Amino acid sequence: MSNALRVACASILLAGGLSLAADAKDSSRSQARASRHNSGLVSIVTDSVDSQSMRYAADLAAVLDGEEGLRILPIAGRGPVETVSDILYLKGVDAGIVPSDVLAYIDSHHILDGVTRKLAFIAKLGGAELHIIARKEIASLADLKGRRVNAGNVTDPRFITASLVFETLGIEVSTTGGDEQKAIGQLRDGTADAVVIVAKQPSPVIADLARDERFHLLAVPMTPELEKIYAPAMLSSDSYGALAGGAGVETISVSSLFAVFNWKKGSDHYLKLRTVSGALYSRIGDLQSGERNARWAGVNFASDVPGWTRYVTADEWLAQKKKETPPRPTAEEISAMRAQMRAAVAQPTAAERKVAEDNAPDTRYMRWKESHLQ
Repeated sequence: MSNALRVACASILLAGGLSLAADAKDSSRSQARASRHNSGLVSIVTDSVDSQSMRYAADLAAVLDGEEGLRILPIAGRGPVETVSDILYLKGVDAGIVPSDVLAYIDSHHILDGVTRKLAFIAKLGGAELHIIARKEIASLADLKGRRVNAGNVTDPRFITASLVFETLGIEVSTTGGDEQKAIGQLRDGTADAVVIVAKQPSPVIADLARDERFHLLAVPMTPELEKIYAPAMLSSDSYGALAGGAGVETISVSSLFAVFNWKKGSDHYLKLRTVSGALYSRIGDLQSGERNARWAGVNFASDVPGWTRYVTADEWLAQKKKETPPRPTAEEISAMRAQMRAAVAQPTAAERKVAEDNAPDTRYMRWKESHLQ
């Protein structure tokens, strides 16, 4: 082999080696960049695109993105039951927004095993009331037995609530599907005897029905069995006028929960969720500013939810807040403080004493005056 050929071959090998080294370096940089980019990624599954849960997730993304390096990614799911399944089993899913009665529904229908032990909640985000609207001749829920009730599609949160309530109360109904507008149409044209809607009152859909004297709201009695799943609520006449009667209508409330897998304390997932929890708790004021898509005014991180366990990060935050908050004074301490205040009010201030001294007549002059006028 000639010297020229040897030089050419060496140049080719050197160039190839440099290229491989550069590719390896670029690959290492890309991996590092991808690792940094994904380290703060938190994916939140919701039940559908146009839903209350998606509005909550979108608000979290708008407010928490960038906080503590977080990147919030809302994902449109396929209903509350599928959301729970995604949290438990779908790789890359960190959390979900679900209705509080979904665990009871899954358990009663034997859909997933041990779900109550595997799932927890970081925060109760807000509540909505169950509205059951029927024709006037239907006086109570019991009268709906065998009747047609629009409860939504099987992937709708309202279907879960309707199913649990009717099953728990032992009332067999014939359910029909469709969205809320279709439900209202069915009620008006008589193809449905009642409709079930879960919404924060006052609901515009229900308020529209309130102007039609053919319908009224049915009371949902709080039984011991329902109390294990729901909180009591009242639909007021202030919200719905004659539709709710004069004293209002008894019903139940369903909460939206920020739910997570019950990861063991100290794990990588726990550390990520602790960051998310801290960011959420510290930015709640921004979420409650009134500029968001969902309703955050009723959020209370200390609230308990029937059938659910609070995730450890929430318990840790509440415990820390309790330490930071000074203890309330005892009855004896309050009594002592009141006594001190009364004593302080009874005693003249330094300024008052000075004014009195300045205005008091000179005693030496008074003695001189008395001795010279005798």
